[in-house]
Amino acid sequence: MAGVESQMSTVADAGVAPADARGHARWARWKVILAYAVMAGLAAWSVWMIDAHVLRVAAEMGAK
Repeated sequence: MAGVESQMSTVADAGVAPADARGHARWARWKVILAYAVMAGLAAWSVWMIDAHVLRVAAEMGAK
């Protein structure tokens, strides 16, 4: 058990969180693709919403 304690103190001294001290499994390829697709869809939707708002405000200002 002494080895574990010395390893934990080394990790704590290095400023690394205990959860980050161990390796993690890689995401499955389909999860990575899905995550990027969701982020791209959200970005496209955000641009569309802002563009629609700007065009609506510009049309209202031009009508006055």
